[in-house]
Amino acid sequence: MQHFHDEWIQEWCDHNGWTDLVRERYNSYWAFPPNCVMPEPIPQKVMRLIKNEKGLSKNEQKLVVSTGIVAVLALLSS
Repeated sequence: MQHFHDEWIQEWCDHNGWTDLVRERYNSYWAFPPNCVMPEPIPQKVMRLIKNEKGLSKNEQKLVVSTGIVAVLALLSS
């Protein structure tokens, strides 16, 4: 499940001077920090800060809604 929108990470990279954002599998994001020649992973501290600021991604919102619907249907059928 994708926990971040790529646009959120790209916005942070643009604001902080990181370039050439690449998303690897399982929410691992890499980019070139300012004045560096090797890509580095986006720090987890930054990822948590972005997540706290932006909230749930679309996939997570869909999961929450579908879980609520299933719970209501299970309650009604029992």
